[in-house]
Amino acid sequence: AKIRNFGLQRKGFGPVFDDFGFNFRFNDILAAVARVQLSRLGEMREARQDLVKRYVNLLQDVEGIDIPKGLQGNDQAFQTMAVLTSVSGPELTDRMAKKGVEISATAHNLAEQPFFTDLWNKVGMKFRCPGAERLAKYLVALPLGAFMTSGQVESTVIALKEAVL
Repeated sequence: AKIRNFGLQRKGFGPVFDDFGFNFRFNDILAAVARVQLSRLGEMREARQDLVKRYVNLLQDVEGIDIPKGLQGNDQAFQTMAVLTSVSGPELTDRMAKKGVEISATAHNLAEQPFFTDLWNKVGMKFRCPGAERLAKYLVALPLGAFMTSGQVESTVIALKEAVL
């Protein structure tokens, strides 16, 4: 199982990668579905771009939430709508879950992952990345899918504003 999910053994905030891994999951059935989805790629990308614009407009002046600067461009596929918050990810995840909104960690500090710390300890190295530490603790992914509605984005933003207070 370690070859799947890039070596991910546990989900959440904090150490989650116990080993080196890959992401091999594409079988013939998934490939057939993907071929059909490719015909809709432009439409799905455009929908995600519209949702990100909506998030940016609703969140740009909210205290305690920083929007990454590159989100205003139209040339992105937007896999994730990430925001940097003033509340730690685990705390914010709990607060949002109580409001019925699922958010998740969107950055992992490789310098703290067991696979790398074990490797570096073997060669006598210590390594810290303060910027990565901050992102791993405070950067979260908001719900984002091509089939979300503007109303769902607005509900997420209302919950997020309340949760960062």
